[in-house]
Amino acid sequence: MAKKAPRRVFELRLTLDDAQPEVWRRMRVKSSMHLNDLAYAIMIIFRMQGSHLYNFTQTFHKDPDKPRQLLPGRGESFEDTTIKRYELPMDDAGIDGLDVRDYTLTKVFADTDTLDFTYDFGDSWQVKIEVIKRLPSDKLYLPRVLDCKGFGIVEDAGGVYGLAHMIEVLRNPDDDEYEDIKGWLQMNNISLADLTMDISLRRVLNAVLDYVDDMKRRYER
Repeated sequence: MAKKAPRRVFELRLTLDDAQPEVWRRMRVKSSMHLNDLAYAIMIIFRMQGSHLYNFTQTFHKDPDKPRQLLPGRGESFEDTTIKRYELPMDDAGIDGLDVRDYTLTKVFADTDTLDFTYDFGDSWQVKIEVIKRLPSDKLYLPRVLDCKGFGIVEDAGGVYGLAHMIEVLRNPDDDEYEDIKGWLQMNNISLADLTMDISLRRVLNAVLDYVDDMKRRYER
């Protein structure tokens, strides 16, 4: 009986939780990619500047016949679920969770097809990651954006609800906050058209993925 080819490529769908208008990306990555490198790719394609902390979490529902147990200090346990948390140690302070540099996507997606990414614990931008295909290979360069919708985030906007409020104000020039918000966004080279665009940014996002290493140096210098 012939052996099945190993699944070395993951196709992912990444969705910015609760974003209106909808914001998502579909991309392919190597299964050998480490979580820290995935984090920097996510930051880039969702227009995160890398000025805040981040983590990944996974939620497992316990099997009553074979409960999952985490090592002390490696996650949070509840009555019916266990949460694994992956993060990056900062300034030799250590971490409570698992080190993102120690885990490849092969390990992370061994028992599940989902993962959550949180950037900026104040604004709490949350990206839901789903494995939608497991492939033996991909002849083109990786990571690579296949399709996408929406602009991404705006740093320090107050999360998805703060960003939705900004868009609502910008659609009404008579709003008392209109000039302030318009001016603040212009300082960041962002317009209402950018925030509400409904066109594919695939080529642009693939070009900026070249800066993953720069983002990595910023966090791990």
